[in-house]
Amino acid sequence: MGVKATLLCALLPAALVAGAGSAGAADKTYGAPLIDKGMRLEEADSRGSRFVSTRNYNETVKFYKKLWRGYDLIEFRKIVNLPSVRAVHVMNSNPKSEWEGMNIYEHKGETKVFIIPRAKPTEKPAVK
Repeated sequence: MGVKATLLCALLPAALVAGAGSAGAADKTYGAPLIDKGMRLEEADSRGSRFVSTRNYNETVKFYKKLWRGYDLIEFRKIVNLPSVRAVHVMNSNPKSEWEGMNIYEHKGETKVFIIPRAKPTEKPAVK
């Protein structure tokens, strides 16, 4: 394997975890990939951004699990599994990414994705 190929293999996992997966560049919020150009429900702000998935709950979760299969920095945690609500939290522990988490949930037959931006470190005021 050449130097360029070795470098590409080393950098590719970091790019995927940062959000450069199979979704197109225009299909991202805070660097997190969106599933099939989901419909935005509200404008992105400091709390995050919410989308309606074009797929059902199981297919949406499967899409993201397949996208990040094998990456230790992405972890899926079940939040709730009730007859009326199902939800999973996707935790991104890559400190260089713009998003720290994603909630995928289903309620009343509609699947939504909520992307949580990474909190920016606050700057300490200069001491005079």
